[in-house]
Amino acid sequence: MRDNTDNVYLFSDKLYFINPHNVGALDTPNAAGEVGAVACGDGLKLIMGFDPKTETITAATFQTFGRGSAITASSTFTEFIVGKTIDEALRITDQDMADFLGALPPHTTYSSLDRLILERGLRLMSEFFRAVRKAFEETPGFSRLVLVKASSP
Repeated sequence: MRDNTDNVYLFSDKLYFINPHNVGALDTPNAAGEVGAVACGDGLKLIMGFDPKTETITAATFQTFGRGSAITASSTFTEFIVGKTIDEALRITDQDMADFLGALPPHTTYSSLDRLILERGLRLMSEFFRAVRKAFEETPGFSRLVLVKASSP
């Protein structure tokens, strides 16, 4: 890998956009949430498998409607949360994901729309985990699907 003066860049965003991970539905989800609006081009839907005994995320998929960087952010987010507990997942920041993705080409940044999707996604996950935790606490043996719609910013 050469530095920017040689015009060669490491741009992992391309890999996640061309070949995003964890896209689609889960066979047996027990939680799902959505944020944004598909009609506006900034919709995000997160679907999860969750182990209530360990409060661990066992699987996560997404459906995103937006630019390549929004798809990249969503794909990266699912990579980050699988295997984590609720508390660990709630500590993930957009900077954690940006650091993971690495360098962007010069004069390229995540747009304000992509950041908004990511911030809404993080807020969605916070509301999402609270709802899942509450459902499991209130109903022993709870295994139904929990649906969460994020509140407005």
